[in-house]
Amino acid sequence: MVRSWNVLDTEFADIAARGSEDFESLRDVERRRFSDFASRHFDVWEFGYSMGQRGLIATDIMDAFNDGYCRSMPGPGMRSVWESGIATYSADFSDVVENCFAASGWPMGQPE
Repeated sequence: MVRSWNVLDTEFADIAARGSEDFESLRDVERRRFSDFASRHFDVWEFGYSMGQRGLIATDIMDAFNDGYCRSMPGPGMRSVWESGIATYSADFSDVVENCFAASGWPMGQPE
């Protein structure tokens, strides 16, 4: 559901595109909408990640899950939201997200 907001709501799609590139350029209400979207994105990702760490999801499915989430968020706007809420996430998940940002959206390393 979180990832479908961009498809279902054209107004939000515009906010998401602008917010991903320049969070500070958004008006206050847009900033709140984008922050809520990004926070939910990280929440869902962490939930799936923790299920994978517990062995409740097959490794190949978990790799695809992480890859999909990572590729969809490397913009500086997502980084802004992440940094404002990083303390609410587990250390091991935070490492995954930081590695994703460092690799510009490639969680498993750069493609060969």
